[in-house]
Amino acid sequence: CIPGVFIPVKMGDRLLLDGGILEPVPISPLMEMGAETTIGVNLFARRSYHKPSNVADLLINALDMMMVHIARLQLQAADLVVEPDLDKFNLVDTRQVPKLIEIGYAAAKEAFEGVV
Repeated sequence: CIPGVFIPVKMGDRLLLDGGILEPVPISPLMEMGAETTIGVNLFARRSYHKPSNVADLLINALDMMMVHIARLQLQAADLVVEPDLDKFNLVDTRQVPKLIEIGYAAAKEAFEGVV
């Protein structure tokens, strides 16, 4: 769950949040498991920010900027990076899924050119 957007889930003695908050591009677990080649998908590649109209928008922008920074650091360990242009999309609007899949496929195809 995204803090401030979705409610955390309690499981036993733990309170669970979206792992993407601290590790938006989880390359290190793959390397720890012995992966020889890693592919990172940068969902934060192209971002634009608008002036926040309220405190909630300000907090969302701040969280997003933090995740962008963390993603950039984590992507340095990836062997190949796929960067779909998602700037015009609301990533929680499920009606956009078919278009998001199309854009992701095109970005992956471009990233893999000359590799495979």
